[in-house]
Amino acid sequence: MRNMVTLHQPNYIPWIGLFSKISQTDCLVVMDTVQYIKRGITHRNKIRVSTGSSYLTIPISKAFAMSKINEVELPTERIWRKDHWRCIRHNYLKTDYFQQHMAFFNDIYKEDFRFLWQLNMKIIHYLLKAFDINVEVIMVSDLGL
Repeated sequence: MRNMVTLHQPNYIPWIGLFSKISQTDCLVVMDTVQYIKRGITHRNKIRVSTGSSYLTIPISKAFAMSKINEVELPTERIWRKDHWRCIRHNYLKTDYFQQHMAFFNDIYKEDFRFLWQLNMKIIHYLLKAFDINVEVIMVSDLGL
């Protein structure tokens, strides 16, 4: 046991470096009670595309600009989900290992989540399992602080 903890916000499709960091610890503490940042990466991520790179951005309402991350609701319209899945599938279909994870991402974009953190944590938990990283995951909101 290393007795090490890492703290991180529940970002949308986190970068691989986060999982490298988590793999060196015993516990991931998810800071879901900090302020949501409109131009941050809690609701967007940069991916590789044939022309370079592009952002996948979830269209979050301006009403949540001063909210905590765990209060930010996802838009009820579904077009962004279809667009994100289509972009991921188009740009990664021929890459190594995509077939192993295609069903998960297909399903995740069909699932109805009310809150952004729920979607992000479902992706994070899936990737932790896919990378065989076994750590305790604690949400700050569950600590009652």
